[in-house]
This record gives sequence, C-alpha cells and structure tokens, in this order.
Amino acid sequence: MNIAKLTICRCLMAAFLTLLAFQASPATPIDNARLLFEDGEYQAALTRLEPMLSKPATAKNPEVNFLAGACCIALGDNVRGTKLLDNAIRRGSLDATIFMAEESINRYRLEEAEGYIEAYESAIAKKKKAPREGLDELNSRIVLTRNMLDRVEKIAVIDSITVPRDDFFRYYRLSPETGRLADASILPRGIRTSSPGVVYVPENEVSLLWAATDTTGTSVLMGADLLGDGTMSQPHMLDGDFNDNGDANFPFMMSDGITLYYANDGDNTLGGYDIFMTRKGDDGRFLQPQNIGMPYNSPYDDYMLAIDEVTGAGWWATDRNQIPDSVTIYVFVPNDVRQNYTADDPDVASLAMIESISRTQTSPEGYDDVRRRISETASAGNADNKNSFRFYIPGKGIYTAMEDFRSAEAARAMQNYIDKRNEISRQRRHLTLLRKEYAEGNMDVSTELARLEHSLLSADTELDKAASAVVKAEL
Repeated sequence: MNIAKLTICRCLMAAFLTLLAFQASPATPIDNARLLFEDGEYQAALTRLEPMLSKPATAKNPEVNFLAGACCIALGDNVRGTKLLDNAIRRGSLDATIFMAEESINRYRLEEAEGYIEAYESAIAKKKKAPREGLDELNSRIVLTRNMLDRVEKIAVIDSITVPRDDFFRYYRLSPETGRLADASILPRGIRTSSPGVVYVPENEVSLLWAATDTTGTSVLMGADLLGDGTMSQPHMLDGDFNDNGDANFPFMMSDGITLYYANDGDNTLGGYDIFMTRKGDDGRFLQPQNIGMPYNSPYDDYMLAIDEVTGAGWWATDRNQIPDSVTIYVFVPNDVRQNYTADDPDVASLAMIESISRTQTSPEGYDDVRRRISETASAGNADNKNSFRFYIPGKGIYTAMEDFRSAEAARAMQNYIDKRNEISRQRRHLTLLRKEYAEGNMDVSTELARLEHSLLSADTELDKAASAVVKAEL
C-alpha cells in the first residue's frame, strides 16, 4: 500500500473512531439520565432529571416523566412515581405503559396490569407497530400469579432481619441436628461453585450439597460425600430435572434425606429465583419439582429455604422491598400440613406480599417457645460465631479448630484469614447501611460510600490470598 492510500485509510479510520466515540457518549442530559437508569443508578438519574421536570420546556416530555417516575418507584416513592408515570402515559409513552403493567403485576394488581397491556396493544395497533418482545411473558406471569394467589399458604412469620446479600446465610440460626450453611471455602480448591457459593452440610457431615456452573454456564445442583480420611468424593450432579431452562441454586435437604428445597430462576417462576420442592424417589432420582408458591415466592429473588425441625422454625431469604446488595431473611413457623387462605380473602394479596408480619400471626406471644429455641441454638456457620471455621487442607482433610494445625505458622495464618473474613463482613454490613442512607437522600455519606465500595472491590482476592497462605504454611 502506497503512502497516499495509507494516509487516506488512516484519515477514514480516525473519522470512524471519532464517529463511534460521538455515538457512544451521551449527547443530552436525558441521554445521560437514561444511561444511569439502565445501570441501576436511580438516585443519580433522578438528580439529573429533576431540573428538567421544573422547566416548562421539558416538564411535559414523556420520556422525562417516564424515567423520573421509574426512578421514584425504584427508590420507594410510589406515590410520586405513579403520578409521573401516569403523566408519561397520557402523553403517549409506551415504555411507561409497559412499566406500569409490570409494576402492577409486582403488586399483584392483575386486572390493572391487564388494563395497561390492553392499552399498550391498542396503541401499537393504531401506530401499526409490532409488539415488543416480552409481552407474552407478561401475560404468562399474570396467569401464574393469579393461580398462586388462589393458594397462598397460611404461615406465621415471627421475625425478619435485613442483612448483606453476600453472606446472608451466616444469619440462619440452625440447630446442629438440622445441619449448617457454609461458604465455598470448605470445598477443596479447584471445585467449581456458583456465585454466591452456599454449601449445605447435614448433621452427620457425610455429604455436601451446593451449586456449580457446568460447561454451558448453567448453575446445577451438585453433591459429594465426605470420606473417612477427610477427603471428598468426586462431585456429581444431582439426578433430577432441576433447571427448567434456568439456574438452580441454594439446595437444602430436610433431615429425612428425601425432601429437597432449592431455588430456580427458569420457567414457571414469578420472576427471579423462586423456591421449589422435590423428593427423592426409590431409584435415587429426584421427582418433578414443584413451585411452593406464595408467600415464599414473589416477583423478586426468593431462595435458600431451610426448615429446622428441632426449633420449629423455617427460614428463607428474599430481596423484595430491599435496597441493592441486601436481603431480608424471614423466620416463620412451618405447618405440618399445608393450610391456605381462601382465594376470596380481600387481604390475600397483602398477606402474599407479607406487607405486615403481625397480620400473619394469630397470637404474637404464642411463638415465644420457637423464639426461645432459636436463641438457644447456634450452628457453626452462625453469624454470632465469628471465629468458627471449616477449612479444607489438601491431603489432610477438613480442619475445624486451631488445634488441628501442625504448624504454628499455619495457625497464625488461619487467624489472619478469620480476621480478614470478619472485617470484610463488617465492611459489607456497613456498606449496606450507607447505601440505605444514600437512597434515602443523605448525600453526606457519598464520599465514605465510594471509598468503601472501592476498598471492597479486591476483598475476595485478598481472602483467597489469605486462604492460600494457610494451605502453604500447613503443607
């Protein structure tokens, strides 16, 4: 290629790259707000939209009203959010119409959702446009939600706690007889896990259950046996139809060794993870799983159901009505035999959403025995037991106490690992509180919030290095 042609090519390439850069950068404030909204930065997006809502030239813009309304809903201001979205719909925003259909489904207002969908279909018919992808899914969700509202289980929720998402399982107070929940550090190095990696260990500690990504990137349920020499058998997939076109995770086995609870985000779910139940057949294969319905499941992520037959309490985690990176753990009293609310109960939707814990209880003081048994028990993975651990040393087995270490250096490294783990957990809990304050409008925490988020970016890497130091010292 001669110099003239090379120069022309370089100029054309420079012009092309300039064009790409121009197209990639937000051209207007509303473009900037839209990108922030799509990234989940709702408060930042709303901050940029507020001036536009106060100016006559942009106050009636349907997209401004849609984005601002959606941000308000995401931040918990449903009254203002609904008003802004209604403004957007009146001005022809199809995005706002579909958003309100989804939001109505999330609130179990199904007739209202059907009305929005009909309005949307009428609008695109007039404009001779093709319907957007996902409309069939919305209609399917309405059907599934209506079916589940017909059989909402009557359970007594006796407590709820908000905890960091990353280590939520440490807050389950399970009796030793029920087993325990642990993180993936108890598995031998090199064993694949899904994220977050939660491992169920039964009382006899002869087996493990967890989830791992397969070669296709799908999360599947795994199991393995703990052998007499402290090593672990070859991991194997559990035999059953667990995935249903989605990811399976968070397994928990009842003490009967037959009944299995887990979560899946595939078909036949309300949205995100739903909790399913199955039982092991005589041939060792698990039977067709069943969605356990409401109030356990919702349009959000619901997972890690565990039932403690010793304390008489059940536990599950959900991110319904929560800020990012935090979850609510509900503690409830399970039924021996399922009892459902009547389908025509006027409060059934509220009870399914658990809008009020007290309304699920027949007598608040009637659950004191369950609360007492919970307070008296503590599993090895309990959040209150900060210095507990189960650590796998290749060729040596699983260590559970400092006395197991033959090397004093390894014991010191193990204490360093525990200290780092606890400090990271503390920082994550603090980060959750800061994010909550920020979401509620306290801008003074923004500097500390940014600093803590940055410091936690390498937390998992630091913890892995500390774990490697333990293994290296012991071997």
